[in-house]
Amino acid sequence: MTFLSYSGLIKGVICYALALEFAEEKGTVINKQTGTEINVHLFGPNMHSILHNCVLAIVITTTILCGSFMSLIRRCLLGDAKEQAEKAEAEKIACI
Repeated sequence: MTFLSYSGLIKGVICYALALEFAEEKGTVINKQTGTEINVHLFGPNMHSILHNCVLAIVITTTILCGSFMSLIRRCLLGDAKEQAEKAEAEKIACI
């Protein structure tokens, strides 16, 4: 289960999609004089690009780093497949 959660760190598409959705978020402000609601964007056009660039930098960095260490983490958490196969084969031979 730990290995699956570690591999889930690499999925950056969800983060990017949430950042896109969040950047388009609108808020409502009530004008005190007229009492009407006004829809306003929470982020200006410059903040859209800053938010997208920051999220993309984080996604790319974590994808490269976590992807690079995936085989090492697999070996540490799950062990070496060759060693397990040899042990299983030795146990079979010992039981016969």
